[in-house]
Amino acid sequence: MSGRVNKRAQIIDAARRCFYEQGITATGVDTIAEAAGVSKRTLYNHFASKDDLVLAYIEAREESGWRTMLASLLDDAADPVERILAYFDAYFYVNDDEEFRGCALINAAAEVGDPESPVLARLRADKERVHREIAQLVREAGISDPDSIAETLVLLLEGSVALCGVRRDVGGAAAAKRAARRMLQSWSAPSVSG
Repeated sequence: MSGRVNKRAQIIDAARRCFYEQGITATGVDTIAEAAGVSKRTLYNHFASKDDLVLAYIEAREESGWRTMLASLLDDAADPVERILAYFDAYFYVNDDEEFRGCALINAAAEVGDPESPVLARLRADKERVHREIAQLVREAGISDPDSIAETLVLLLEGSVALCGVRRDVGGAAAAKRAARRMLQSWSAPSVSG
């Protein structure tokens, strides 16, 4: 069974590299099988379709790469504002074997044509989860209107990573994080009455 798990992980890792570098639509299963060092038949023994492989790729992106890093950044003892800002670090993280091309999940969503696709549903669920997590941290920071504030922060976060992906430059990460910090500080500052 361990060989089967290793082959599956090998295929998902090859898909991670190929899909992120070349795009999902442009990458055929032959390319992934070759990159994984397996036959096409072995690939299909693990994944019934390319869509199944894409879902596994998305899940791996969520759960291993930035999710693992994010978990370490979101220490429960840390200040909620710093925990929110950790998202900016996590969103701009790339694996050592990758060149930054923006958010892999946003890139994947741009390639899904069918609005009822399970892939798109999974991507939406991930983005909604991020919104909920940030809203909770805004609540913990004592900032009022957490859902609205979270929406603003998520738009800054997602927009900055998308634009930096187009530019192929992570340099905007620091500027986006500074802007988020300033906004959070202004929202949490006590109001002064006239």
